Amino acid sequence: MKNIIITIIIINLLTPIYAETLRVCTGACKYRNLQAAIDQAPPYSNIFVEEGIYILSEEIVISKPIKLIGKEKKSILDGSKIKNVIKISQTYDVEITGFTIKNSGYSDIQEFAGIYIEKSSNCRIYNNSLLDNTYGIYLAYVQKCIIENNQIISNAINEVQSGNGIHLWYSYENQLKNNFVRKHRDGFYFEYSENLVVENNISVENIRYGIHFMFCHRAKIFNNLFLKNEAGIALMYSNRLELNANQIQYAWGRGLKGLLLKDINDSEIVRNIFSNNTTAFYTDNSNRNKIYKNQFLSNGIAMEILGNSYENEIFNNYFENNLFDVATNSRSNPNLFKENYWDKYKGYDLNKDGYGDIFYRPITLFSFWVSKYPDIFILLRSPMIDFLETLEKVFPVVIPSQLKDEKPVLNKKIILDTL
Repeated sequence: MKNIIITIIIINLLTPIYAETLRVCTGACKYRNLQAAIDQAPPYSNIFVEEGIYILSEEIVISKPIKLIGKEKKSILDGSKIKNVIKISQTYDVEITGFTIKNSGYSDIQEFAGIYIEKSSNCRIYNNSLLDNTYGIYLAYVQKCIIENNQIISNAINEVQSGNGIHLWYSYENQLKNNFVRKHRDGFYFEYSENLVVENNISVENIRYGIHFMFCHRAKIFNNLFLKNEAGIALMYSNRLELNANQIQYAWGRGLKGLLLKDINDSEIVRNIFSNNTTAFYTDNSNRNKIYKNQFLSNGIAMEILGNSYENEIFNNYFENNLFDVATNSRSNPNLFKENYWDKYKGYDLNKDGYGDIFYRPITLFSFWVSKYPDIFILLRSPMIDFLETLEKVFPVVIPSQLKDEKPVLNKKIILDTL
């Protein structure tokens, strides 16, 4: 009996109990000031904020476990462009849902956000609209939070006077799911943040990157759409990443990249779709990565791999309607291409196994030169270039002779059926 009583006491101590339910409104109720309700609420209280517009004269500060509940995003918190709209600091188990949060401040020396979270854990921010804030949601030294189903829209015009949709700084094991981000500087920006899950988000029309991160090992980026950003994804200085089933589309303009890998090692890029990008896939000093079962459709350059990238495996990918399949700036080929489908391959299959009987060189003389000297792109389709291309095919002396797919797929169904 004694052991049962002790067990019940322990369970009660470990289980959060919402002590009170408070209501905030713009009319006749006990609390018309949200900060006053937060200050007086015991830990783990629910605070319901009724429909209405709440013009704030200072930022809302939360430093205790609490749940703020708005009414179907009709509870509008207007930060009056002063500082953060909501600041969560040095606490845990905070939830915010059902609000429209808008008009954070702007500063040259501070990062003001719709929701700013620092030195906290186990928060959940979901089903909110964040509008016209410098930063949408900003996490600094935050662990094990879930940011999901939020609409985050701003009106960024230039990089200097704008912030990112969701920004993480030294924040670990956070999950970002089903968010819509538009018109920020970067849709998502992470730095020194590891073990992240970024899944089912849409990042559209941001003025720099759809997603941009540095020093974020073991991130998982699944099933996201990056559309019409200045550049789709830029990943830097990170190891053991997983990029699976993302769509990167319409990063189109001089020098723009769909996916840029800079010092990325031991990672997997699988089942992604790259379409209508200037350069779909670009690697710089990135090594031992596996790139397979991706689709490269209607890009300028499907894949550009610089000579300082080693031991990458490129296999079972599908290349169709790209201006150039592969470009490089080096005559050596320290990477493995095998069993890809290339729509430009003109080989034959005498044994009917679905694979070409002769190798395919996916790089052309002109794509090799463009990688070294981008300005010569204006010579595309000139008669002299066509003549030199034909000559190079007969007597290859310039393009890397070892850069070839020894067993190209001739029957596209072999790959399409596995995507």
